[in-house]
Amino acid sequence: MVSSLKKTPYRPRMAILGSRDRLCIHKELRPRNDVDSNNNKNKPRGNLNTGCQMRVANTESYRKYAMRSQLVDYEDDVPPLSHPGDHNGDVGFNMNMEDDIGDGDNNGGRGTNQRLESDKTKMCPHYRQLTSEGIAKKAYSTFVPNKKKVDCCSIGGEKTKLGAHDIEDLVKFGVQPNIKRDVALYREPDVPSFGLLLGQKEGTRGSIVINNLTSGGSALKEGTIKQGDTIVSIGKLDITRGHELKNLKDRIRNTKDPLLLDVYRGAGNDIDENEYSQESACPYYLSRALAKGADLVFCPYNYVLDPRIRNAMELQVKNAIIVLDEAHNVEDTLRQEGSGTYGEIDILEMNVLLSSYASKWQPTNRRSDSSRMEDSLHDQMPGIAHNILVFLDKIIDALKKSRDAFENNHGELYLLNW
Repeated sequence: MVSSLKKTPYRPRMAILGSRDRLCIHKELRPRNDVDSNNNKNKPRGNLNTGCQMRVANTESYRKYAMRSQLVDYEDDVPPLSHPGDHNGDVGFNMNMEDDIGDGDNNGGRGTNQRLESDKTKMCPHYRQLTSEGIAKKAYSTFVPNKKKVDCCSIGGEKTKLGAHDIEDLVKFGVQPNIKRDVALYREPDVPSFGLLLGQKEGTRGSIVINNLTSGGSALKEGTIKQGDTIVSIGKLDITRGHELKNLKDRIRNTKDPLLLDVYRGAGNDIDENEYSQESACPYYLSRALAKGADLVFCPYNYVLDPRIRNAMELQVKNAIIVLDEAHNVEDTLRQEGSGTYGEIDILEMNVLLSSYASKWQPTNRRSDSSRMEDSLHDQMPGIAHNILVFLDKIIDALKKSRDAFENNHGELYLLNW
């Protein structure tokens, strides 16, 4: 669908939503370029959704605590690039700051601060970077079209992004936000030049910078690259490994439209496009932020059709036009959303988990009314688990009868009696 959009001359403010499974870049939650024993690349380790939510909750709690307590030097516009719990956390937990602040340390909450700065509190550096003013500006310039420069049919061609992006664009930006990728320059009919004046950094071989953008050239009009940017690749040719300036100028001059450039914009030498930048930012939550101001949002069917997912993703469908591509698949999608498939092992594991919770259950008639009034949700969990376990035991018993009847009657159908 995004490819179809890019074939039109229109560049609306857009967003594309996907799952954490496709957008997460945390090396421990979603290893990149990792292969397991079944040759499944980038397979998540553990429950990706739960792991992400726990790290995000801890990161938010630490951020709010640090800003409120003033015990930690913390700025939202320039958040810390690293924290002990970003990579080596052993134990994850959600923190109630109000309870922690009054923990009786008599040291102004210093004990809490030491706890939060422990490497046992799992956090996410990529989520934390989303409050950075620098990342916000880079994301805006990459994914939001400049209305002053972009008008229907006035600039560029099919490969000109100007805000149009797909899932992979979000992931690449998240890993290395200082690199602008696939900048497409088309020559103007009356100006057969891209309008680039290049130079080479003194004392280096291969570090080619854009010294200037000439008036009338497509680079200045397109507005995506700027003076001082370092060129990373030309037409997918990596030039960070060393190339002569003259040869690169000839290559640009002889390129047929469009000229595709990757350029680096940032401080330091953080140029390797395959390595994580210190400022790497979460693509999943970035896409959700972009969706709030988008004119056009792409997402899977179930994000709109399932009210739980729609609410979780904060999608507003009121006064919106919803276009269902390949709409004949909607029926199957709805059927799948309302169904579940569980194997025998799944049910038994659920039984063990619920039994662990339910073992702490006490009948409510043994407890005083006042104690029941003071129950928190945590205190009510054993009772809830007990009730679910009673229902699950009935399912397991019925399935056993069904299996025995099937085996003893040589495959004859046995109907469950509910």
